[in-house]
Amino acid sequence: AGLLLTGACVFYAINDRLQTTVRKNLEVSVISILSQFGTVFLLIYGFIIFKDEFVLSKIFGALLIIVANAWLLYRPGKNKFAINKYYIAGIVALFSFATAITIDIGISENFNLPFYIGLTLLLPALMISVAEKIRFKSVAREWKRGNKKLFIITGLTWGLTILFGLRAYQLGEVSTIVPLQAVAVILNVIVAYIFLKERSNGLKKLIAAVVVVVGVYLTVL
Repeated sequence: AGLLLTGACVFYAINDRLQTTVRKNLEVSVISILSQFGTVFLLIYGFIIFKDEFVLSKIFGALLIIVANAWLLYRPGKNKFAINKYYIAGIVALFSFATAITIDIGISENFNLPFYIGLTLLLPALMISVAEKIRFKSVAREWKRGNKKLFIITGLTWGLTILFGLRAYQLGEVSTIVPLQAVAVILNVIVAYIFLKERSNGLKKLIAAVVVVVGVYLTVL
């Protein structure tokens, strides 16, 4: 179990490091739609590893998620897809996250759950700090100059998300529970359009988001 825990932390570290770069270079609305690739990977893991029931509607739903992302990136008249290194990095990050979650589901019941979640947050952070040679002074400066209330609120909400999410994975089918977390994709696209001024291809993003939600719905039938 200890070796598997280390493996999960490695995959979490890869996801966290790549996601930091992706979020700085892609629009929030695009990231929201792209993030549903994680659902596809987890569905595959659910079928292969956890022997979830093989249902055609789930397969079709996963295909819709892939098609929505492909259509979002397609540029008419140019005969090419607007795929850059950040989009690819995002997919790799989601694959790493899905792998870590899959390991979690298999071994987390062998640990005290809050303690286990603490380790899976702390160890990846330490791995990244060592690899990136991030000093404690840099973290302290970030804390001092940042909004401490937002830091605390974000930490608490993220912790609760992980806690309840992992418990849900333990009690239900992976291929059913995970897609339920994707229903906010349309809201994210709308919020990004209104407040973050992400106006390019707004209608296309909205349609892609709707297609993704339909795909998500099919995966939970």
